[in-house]
Amino acid sequence: MKRTVAMLAAAVMLMLSLTACTGSKIFKSADSLLVPPLFYEEYEGLVELFRSQIGDGASLCSPYDGDYRSAIIVEDFDGDSLDEAIIFYRDSSGDSAKARCYESDGGEWVSSADFNGHGNQVESVSVRDMNGDGISEIIVSWSISGVSTGKTLSIYHSAEASAPFKEISNEVCSVSMIIDVDGDSLDDIFLITSGSTASPNSRAAAPQRFARLISVSNGAAVLKGEARVDANISSYASVKTEKTSDEDTLRIYIDAMKGEHQMITELIYWDSENSELVAPLFDESTMSNARTLRNEPIVSADINGDGKIDVPSQIEIFSSDSNEMTIDPQYMYVTSWLNFHNGGFGVLYDTLVNYADGYMLVINNRERTSLVVEEYPELNCWIVKEKSADGTETELYSILRIPNDKTDTDLEMHVPLIEKDEYTVYAYINRNGTERGITGSELKTKILPLF
Repeated sequence: MKRTVAMLAAAVMLMLSLTACTGSKIFKSADSLLVPPLFYEEYEGLVELFRSQIGDGASLCSPYDGDYRSAIIVEDFDGDSLDEAIIFYRDSSGDSAKARCYESDGGEWVSSADFNGHGNQVESVSVRDMNGDGISEIIVSWSISGVSTGKTLSIYHSAEASAPFKEISNEVCSVSMIIDVDGDSLDDIFLITSGSTASPNSRAAAPQRFARLISVSNGAAVLKGEARVDANISSYASVKTEKTSDEDTLRIYIDAMKGEHQMITELIYWDSENSELVAPLFDESTMSNARTLRNEPIVSADINGDGKIDVPSQIEIFSSDSNEMTIDPQYMYVTSWLNFHNGGFGVLYDTLVNYADGYMLVINNRERTSLVVEEYPELNCWIVKEKSADGTETELYSILRIPNDKTDTDLEMHVPLIEKDEYTVYAYINRNGTERGITGSELKTKILPLF
C-alpha cells in the first residue's frame, strides 16, 4: 500500500506547529492544537514517539523538489505489507538536516535508524526498487542553502523485509537522475560528479568531471560505468532524455554553461555492445567538448518534431570585413543543428539565430555566401539582403518582433510567423523580395521559434 502523506504533513503541522527548517520551535501547547481526528488517530503513536525523542527546538525539513514534498513520508518501503516512516528534520544543535526511520510493529511505531544528512536542506527524495528484490531503496539528495553548484546523493538500502535501512552510498554531484540507462528494466542512478588528478609534471590538480552510472547489487552501490566529460563547466542548464523506440538506446543530453554566455551539450548513453557508458563528444586530446560549443546559451531541442534531440553548434564565424556573410556592425555565428545518430552526426539545419528576439533563420548553402543581415537591436529588427556578384546589396524582407500590446502599429502588410503570449514575430516582404518569389508561406518554414 502506497501512502505518501502530503496531507499528513499538513495535519501534523497543525497539530505540532512544525516549520520547514526555520529554526522556530517544533511544538506548541496541546491546548492550542486543532487536530483532524482521522490523521491524529492513525498516526498518533508516530507523532508522540517522534516528539518524545527529538524534543523542543527541532524543525521539519520538507523536500523542495522530486517525488515527495512532505517532511514525513509513510509507506511500505520494504514490501512486508507494513508501513514504514521516514521523517526529515533539523534539531536545535546544528545546521545539518537529519532523518529518522520508523518501523510499525504490532500497531506500534519503533525507531529503527538515524541518518545525519549531508547538508542543511533536503532537495529531493525518491523511493525505487533498484535491484528488483521487492524492497525499495530510498534515494535522498541533500543540499546546502545558497549553494546551487553541488549536492550529495545518498542511497539507503534494507537487506531484507523489516531490516533497518543503512546508508550504502554517497556521491557529491551536480546532476542526478534515476532512470534505466542500460535497458535492463532496473533503475540506475545517473550523475555528473567532479574530481581532480595531479599532472605528472606539476603538483597542481587538473580538474576532471565524470558521468557515472550506479546500480544496487548484493546490498551495495556498484559503479556500473563511467565516462569523462568536459570539466570546464560553470553550471548545468538542462537535462533531456531521448528514447524513440523500445529497441533504441536511451540517450541523455545535458546542456552546460561555460562561463556567462558559452554553452555546450554533452551526449551520454550506454554502449550495449561494449557494456560501457560513453560520452562520444568528449575529445581526449583537448580534454573538452568543442564540437557543440556555441557563444550564446542556446539549449538543445527537437526542432523538427521527429522525436530526436538536435544540438546547436557554432563553428564558423563570418565577420563584417569579410567577403562572405556579414552582420553589420557586429559578428554573427552560423548555428548548425546537429543530429547525433548512427555513429556520427548530420547537419539538420544551418541557421542564423536572433537569440534576443527568440527566432532563427534557416539558410541554405547558397545563402551562406550571398546573404547579408543588418541588425537593429533597438528596433527588434533584422533586415535581410541579397548580395550579388558585383557586391550590390538588395533588400528582400525584414523580420520584426513586436509586443502584442503594441496596438498602434500598422501590421496590415506584415506576415505573422511566430505567435507567443507576449509578442509576435512578423515578416515584411518588400517589392524586391516579392519579385524574387519570396512568400509568407516560405518564410514560415525558414523562420522558426528558438524557444
